[in-house]
Amino acid sequence: LSTAPGLPTTHWFQLRCVLKAPIQTFGPCSLTGTLRLVAHNHQSYTVFVELSGPPLQPGLPPQVAEGKYDLKEPYYRQLTGATWQPQQQQSVVTDPSQLTMAAATHIY
Repeated sequence: LSTAPGLPTTHWFQLRCVLKAPIQTFGPCSLTGTLRLVAHNHQSYTVFVELSGPPLQPGLPPQVAEGKYDLKEPYYRQLTGATWQPQQQQSVVTDPSQLTMAAATHIY
């Protein structure tokens, strides 16, 4: 079975965990995190995610983003809807001042 985008939906599915706050990164860095699954009585799980990244400036605390997701909630499922198409190759930006705020706040 495959849960790849564009293939028929199965009883297995991909899950997207959209965090409440973005973690900004500029250049190579390490992110750490935890993923915890807690079974509940609806024959499913609640997923707890916490991700930590470097501080925005020296002396500030690390950035932390977290989320809680019920796997029975269909909003988080990546179901097959539109046909998946590979993204076009993007150019690499080496000067952080050239990044837009939208591009600087996403984790790739």
